[in-house]
Amino acid sequence: MKSLIRINTSSETPIYQQIVEGIEQAIISGTLGAGEMLPSVRELAVQLQLNPNTVAKAYKSLQAMNLVEAVRGKGLKVRPMSEKKTENRKLDIIQQKISDLLKLAESLNISKEELIQSIKKEKK
Repeated sequence: MKSLIRINTSSETPIYQQIVEGIEQAIISGTLGAGEMLPSVRELAVQLQLNPNTVAKAYKSLQAMNLVEAVRGKGLKVRPMSEKKTENRKLDIIQQKISDLLKLAESLNISKEELIQSIKKEKK
């Protein structure tokens, strides 16, 4: 699980949210499949060298998003998602990242055309 989640301590994004995003991306990409169990709060906290409360907060968010469900005595498992819901969520995530990138470019006085050229260069 550690390799699925990348924590950037210098990011403005809270660490618990980075965990949520990492697990969500693993779920919608199929890396974590329906029925797979997540590591316990304690296990993931040790793996990522974080406070267990941070992991617990992330897990609560994942439950609120209906991505995982509690299994009595076992922990959390990945809920099944329809293909349509998965595809819609992928597009939502990408759209948000594009929006964030456009706002950043605007704040740096980079035109959309310059941004597109940068993306084309990166793609090569």
